[in-house]
Amino acid sequence: MVFITQKLGYDLSAIDAEKVFFHPASNVIKILNLVGIKYDKRFSDVERIISSMTFDDIVDVIESDDKRCESFRNFCDDLIDY
Repeated sequence: MVFITQKLGYDLSAIDAEKVFFHPASNVIKILNLVGIKYDKRFSDVERIISSMTFDDIVDVIESDDKRCESFRNFCDDLIDY
C-alpha cells in the first residue's frame, strides 16, 4: 500500500475509503491504472478483483476491530444471520 500512498497520496490502511471517496470507482480506476490494469465497472472487472479475495480475507474483516468499510461488515453480518 506504500506504492499507492506514494503515487496517489492516500493510505488505504489508514482511511475508510467508503467514507473518504465520493466516487470510489474513480479511485479504483486510478489504483489499477498504476499497474496497467483497465477497469470499466463491468461485471468481469469486478469479478476479477473479487476472485482474488479468500474466505480468510473476509473473516479478517469481520473479526477485526477496524471500523473501516462498515457496509461490507454489515453485509457479512446479514449473510450470517440469514
